[in-house]
Amino acid sequence: MHLYLSIMKRSTKKIEFTVDPTYPDISERVRQVRLNQELIQADFAEMVGLTLSHVKQIETGRNIPSYALIRKLHKRFKIKYEWLIDGQGEMKYRETT
Repeated sequence: MHLYLSIMKRSTKKIEFTVDPTYPDISERVRQVRLNQELIQADFAEMVGLTLSHVKQIETGRNIPSYALIRKLHKRFKIKYEWLIDGQGEMKYRETT
């Protein structure tokens, strides 16, 4: 199964995308981000502006993450879009000194 992602820049700030809702791995990657940060679901939910129930639904695959959540994970935790969306590459950007 493959995650279908279509990213088109409409302006400098707006990006539209679609995710195949039958693809479960994105839910697991959201969970991995949370665990990598050593957060419980309630703290993670508060940090990204979701309810605890919504985080549980995303992590169990009953709901897919919105673009807003993907963007927050990218910005707040320095998670690569490519990894989060389709599992390719490393989770985070390498720190440069």
